[in-house]
Amino acid sequence: MTPKSRKAILGDLRRLGSERPNANATVPEVWPFGILSLKPRNPRDDRAVVLVSATVIEQGLESALQNRFSGLAAGEERIVFEEEGAPLREFGAKIRLAYALGIIGPNAKADLDIIRQIRNTFAHSRAVLKFELPEISAACELLTLSARWPNMMVSVDDPREVFIQTAFQYGLYLMTDGDRIDDPDEPKLRTKILS
Repeated sequence: MTPKSRKAILGDLRRLGSERPNANATVPEVWPFGILSLKPRNPRDDRAVVLVSATVIEQGLESALQNRFSGLAAGEERIVFEEEGAPLREFGAKIRLAYALGIIGPNAKADLDIIRQIRNTFAHSRAVLKFELPEISAACELLTLSARWPNMMVSVDDPREVFIQTAFQYGLYLMTDGDRIDDPDEPKLRTKILS
């Protein structure tokens, strides 16, 4: 077997990084740490929780945006979301366009910007970060979904659980956005979640 070139290996990594869950993916496959935990979560997993949560939301934004794009053929989403210079390559750009198109409202935009900033902090810090840190905890207190949909939250006093449950709801709703068009409860859900 001939060894792959550096270019081929890096291309393989890019392809792997652009894979998205398929329509038959189960919640545990997309959300491996679960929305609820019967036992205390391990703070050593906080970085993974934040990075996976933000990735699920980002992929949900891509899916919701693609539902509004009419001119892209299958496989062409790379030119919008992935390639060098792609206009929606960055998480923040996806949030801004989703807001501009009315997919999300000002409250959801503010929450997603906070989640994006928490993600950036966990992704770029060399320190060991945990939700119990005052800065992270304070940022989680700024998330508004629990106030707009109080029966969604199990533990509003725990910043880790607030983050996880908020991120799960945004990710789930955005990923299934196209599936809810004929749902009679959709306007109520949109108001609660994406306003």
